[in-house]
Amino acid sequence: MRHHLAMLMHGVDYNRGSGIGWLNGAMTDADIDRMVDAFDRSLARLRDDGAL
Repeated sequence: MRHHLAMLMHGVDYNRGSGIGWLNGAMTDADIDRMVDAFDRSLARLRDDGAL
């Protein structure tokens, strides 16, 4: 749940609360890059906050 909220703070709703991430064929390389960047920043934030 914390990671989902951190991702939302970085503009990505990657699982819509289902607990799994997803990619699809309609996503561009830029979409995927944005998602990966948000994932990295979210993990860094959770680590900095002591949640990891």
